[in-house]
Amino acid sequence: MQRLILVAFETVLLAGPAVAQTALTCPAADVICRIQHDDAVALGTKLDVLHADIQAMLKASQNNTPTSAGESTHTKTTSAMTVPPTVDKYFPKNAGDADFPSPENSRMVRLNGVVSGKPYLIASDGSVHQLVTPTAAIPNGYAVNGSHAGGGGNDEQFSQLLVRQGKVFVQRSTGQWQAFNPGMNSIYNASLPDAFATDASGATTSTVATSTVKAPAQAARAKIAPGSSGKTLKVCATGCAYSSLTAAIMRAANGDTINLGAGTYKEAPPAIAATLKIVWEPGAVLDLNGLTNRLAHGKGAIVPMTDILLVNPVITGTAMDQGSAQGTAAIRPETGCNYIEIQGGELFKNQNGIAGGDVPVVLTVTGTYLHDNGLGDGYTHNIYMSSGTLAVSLTDVRSINPNNGHALKSRAFNTSVTRGEYEAFSAAPIDIPQGSVSQAVLDGVIIIKKAGAYNHAIIDYATENNASGNGGLIIKNSVINLNCDSPFFNVGASSIITIDPSTKMTGNKPTIIGGGKVAGL
Repeated sequence: MQRLILVAFETVLLAGPAVAQTALTCPAADVICRIQHDDAVALGTKLDVLHADIQAMLKASQNNTPTSAGESTHTKTTSAMTVPPTVDKYFPKNAGDADFPSPENSRMVRLNGVVSGKPYLIASDGSVHQLVTPTAAIPNGYAVNGSHAGGGGNDEQFSQLLVRQGKVFVQRSTGQWQAFNPGMNSIYNASLPDAFATDASGATTSTVATSTVKAPAQAARAKIAPGSSGKTLKVCATGCAYSSLTAAIMRAANGDTINLGAGTYKEAPPAIAATLKIVWEPGAVLDLNGLTNRLAHGKGAIVPMTDILLVNPVITGTAMDQGSAQGTAAIRPETGCNYIEIQGGELFKNQNGIAGGDVPVVLTVTGTYLHDNGLGDGYTHNIYMSSGTLAVSLTDVRSINPNNGHALKSRAFNTSVTRGEYEAFSAAPIDIPQGSVSQAVLDGVIIIKKAGAYNHAIIDYATENNASGNGGLIIKNSVINLNCDSPFFNVGASSIITIDPSTKMTGNKPTIIGGGKVAGL
């Protein structure tokens, strides 16, 4: 049944619904013109109704649950469907107010010299495309930004325009597809690409690129989980068994918990070889200012060599006196560490808040506040997980104001961000430069580009290569505030960022660079 419906649908109309609208005004006395116009509009309306019927039949057939042998919950399909309304944000009266590109499969059709369908189509570069009444200035009846788009012969009238992957394609009367080249101000032959996935209303939904990269298998977790032994080592200035975090780490065994009492601890703890849970009690701060030459393995304040759980870590001053980026961080795993879990806490004014170190680790961070990390050299960040990282999962993280770096830079095979806030003034708030095996996910996040930001990048995806995969990136249920001038998405040439309709974008309209695609923009 579904196969028959789809065949019928493709036979009648290749794309989604086209709300019948006129792009031509007939003189009152021109009866033939008015009849042709009415026929074209009527056809557009019928196609809309047919499309709605087919979508309803598909939905019903997909949900067709037998109630008993030979019976079905679906009994009939109504033919009197309401024509879908025009989406105002894509087709307002003034094309300059429209979001762009126009939704996938939006089209204009010329039938017997009369135009019906959408009032105009807008490509991802912001250009406005129309089929118009032929004139001496526009003899072929195809205008881009109100001017003649050459090609196809002066007296040929193009039959339709169609949006595919954010670009507007024009069809000749011969059936051949072409595309406008703004640099040449002319039209050239072009293959019509597949459409991005769309829902029944024509809105763009998730589109996943193909990835040939496979991530290494994740290692098993430690046999003894951090904090599972029931033993707690208490650290405080006076009256506790231990007066320093260093002393407690050196005495702790697998599964133990270390509680760090209130106070500022000016020390550089050793690398951690036991599976520990370390808890910073309110008022506890680990301050590494001036202790760079004492850092564990020269790499960080907390350097786990096995699984670790850090609760409310407050760490500052790590390697801020190094002249150039050496990947040093408040928290940095070493070989042997497979899982790092961080809950809450604050990481600030470190060379990097969290860094990877080419270790195949799984990083999980929940509710942590990172800010003002970085040397200002453009190579240090609030979070930087390097090549080989297996997975990064961030939930309710607030990462803002990195010093000339990214709020999140992830080269991991898989990156997932849920809720939270990400802002960067001089770099993209989120940078995933090597792509990802599965589709990277930003769900419920707030992304901010402030007014005056001198780097206008919003998100970078696969801008260097696809070494970590090419699964694409989806942004859903999120808010993107673009108050800087000329904001843009930077997407690698073979990659895709998908903006789900549930995401809201405010401020200035973004563009796309890098040769890749942004669906749903």
